[in-house]
Amino acid sequence: MKKKTQIANIMLAFLLVTFHLSLIAQDNAKLIEYIMYQEFDKAKELINDGADVNYQDESSGSTALMLACQYDFVEMATFLIEHGADLNLQSKNGQTALMASARVSEDLFNLMLSKGADFKIKASDGTTALTQACTGVLREKVPLAIVEKLLEKGADVDEAANGGRTDGYTCLMMAARNSKLELAKLLISYGADVNKKAKDGKSALGLAQEENNAEMTTFLKSLGAKE
Repeated sequence: MKKKTQIANIMLAFLLVTFHLSLIAQDNAKLIEYIMYQEFDKAKELINDGADVNYQDESSGSTALMLACQYDFVEMATFLIEHGADLNLQSKNGQTALMASARVSEDLFNLMLSKGADFKIKASDGTTALTQACTGVLREKVPLAIVEKLLEKGADVDEAANGGRTDGYTCLMMAARNSKLELAKLLISYGADVNKKAKDGKSALGLAQEENNAEMTTFLKSLGAKE
């Protein structure tokens, strides 16, 4: 009888632990949902109650911090960092919170860097926060200053994607295609190779000519750029 009671107690304990873990898992998933729908008070309550601030979504691998940075939720991102969010976790495609911030928010970008985010981490396509920052400049979401900050820290000015339609495209090529002369000048001042070619054979000069951008074309030719 005593043995049966012990077994019953063990089974009950196991069920209670399993139930508790199930509740925690549900709370972790809700954390992502609350960030997405900007229900920040609920998200904070979950974290204060013990939800995993570094939980990664099962499908994308995104964390609450990545989402807060992606959507420029500065106050929420600050809260997450203060409560132990890992700055350098990567999603399933290799993206980090710093990369997300570099596209949309100078404030968040500066915050992430000041807290020690690693700007050299590469996404699955081989690019870093530098390419994301240049993308943000092209979309007029962030200033040139964040690109320069990364270059000052030693980011590879000639980094390029290693697959897909943008295979081999450098930030200079992106600037040429999108008629962003000031970005092109900044990149070249940090040593960007004006004659690099993408996998499809395109060069910065060729892209500028495709866009009929006389000013960019003249500038690149003055530096010895070739098609």
